Amino acid sequence: MKKNVSVEEFKVSTIKLGYAIDAPLTRVWQAFTDDIKKWWRKDFFGNSASREMVLELYPGGRLFEKGDANTGILWYHIVSVDDFKSINFAGYLFPSFGGPSNSYLTLDFQADGKKTILKVTDIQFGAFNRETPGFIEDGWNRIFGVAFREYVENIRID
Repeated sequence: MKKNVSVEEFKVSTIKLGYAIDAPLTRVWQAFTDDIKKWWRKDFFGNSASREMVLELYPGGRLFEKGDANTGILWYHIVSVDDFKSINFAGYLFPSFGGPSNSYLTLDFQADGKKTILKVTDIQFGAFNRETPGFIEDGWNRIFGVAFREYVENIRID
């Protein structure tokens, strides 16, 4: 019997990003926690059948794509929430998405006068491929630096 065994190198990658958002902390927090379905663009989905992003904001909750019937992708479990300050997530990256690896994602929300600083720290560890950290950084920049920031800065307050 032929054996198909490979041994991969274990790696650790830390991605630290920051975004200045021209909106007060309460608006930024609300947009992330309550409005994620409004600003999460369809081209961010990993499954073409996904219809919306769902955030269950409590320890043990999930961040996941939801489609029709049973389709979707679990991005993260929520480890901790400190309202208006931070959310810690733990997730997995399967080989089809550049893994295998684990991800610890922290979102820190900090008031800065009339603006908010969103700090994103994503620590990946596992046998991910060489391109994965750059792919993840580009993704966070598109998600938080473009789509989320544009949504928050253009919310109409009635």
